[in-house]
Amino acid sequence: MTTVTQASSPAFSISPGLAATADLSAGTVPVTASAEARETALARSPGEATLELEELVSELNQTLRRFGVEFEIDSAIDRVITRVVDRQSGEQIRQIPTEEVVRILHRLAGQPAAAEAGLLFSELV
Repeated sequence: MTTVTQASSPAFSISPGLAATADLSAGTVPVTASAEARETALARSPGEATLELEELVSELNQTLRRFGVEFEIDSAIDRVITRVVDRQSGEQIRQIPTEEVVRILHRLAGQPAAAEAGLLFSELV
């Protein structure tokens, strides 16, 4: 089992069987996926999987909000956006990927031919 720990932060551990736990000071939150659960997940339709993922992200946000961490799924670019926010003011401290990268990914998603060619812009200025 691998455990990553930082001073005054939650411990997070992952085992080879895709079992993960996070010690969030108020208890341990288990996140497990057995081989049977993985097979069941693969049998779901994309709509069902998306809905379940959104529910899981919502639960994760409720749990981690007190630590100033938020997650969002941007379905237009198929990415998870992670934000670190000030717990008192709600001001965003950091976003991963950055807002600039998200804008570029949205632009590329809107222009599939340009994305395949590796182009970011559609005209010369």
